[in-house]
Amino acid sequence: MKTGGYVYAIGAVGTRRVKIGLTRGAVEERLQALQTEHPSPLTLLAVVRVQKHLDRVTKHVHAFLSVHHLSDAWFAVRMDTQMLEALVTRAQQVLTSREQSRRAAARGLRIEGERRTLSQK
Repeated sequence: MKTGGYVYAIGAVGTRRVKIGLTRGAVEERLQALQTEHPSPLTLLAVVRVQKHLDRVTKHVHAFLSVHHLSDAWFAVRMDTQMLEALVTRAQQVLTSREQSRRAAARGLRIEGERRTLSQK
């Protein structure tokens, strides 16, 4: 199962344009690939390792930055390792909270079903 990888922030030098993306491979290779498509120099601003749910974590980070969205995965923000780590941590907390809520709801449904079964006997 491909769930882990890296969330990265790559900036266009001399601007506030930052691409927040994900890769399961080498971040340096991703930077090189993006550079071939981009007219101005790019630099790696931050990288955070994500053990699981890489796609969902990245989507949440994008959502947190939505007011700064430019296009695709590009945002007008200042970004560094500390900021990206905080965003990834927040995304992971949201996902953990939702998973716990789902599990609690599922347990509640099972308990309610068991009560109905017992009351019918």
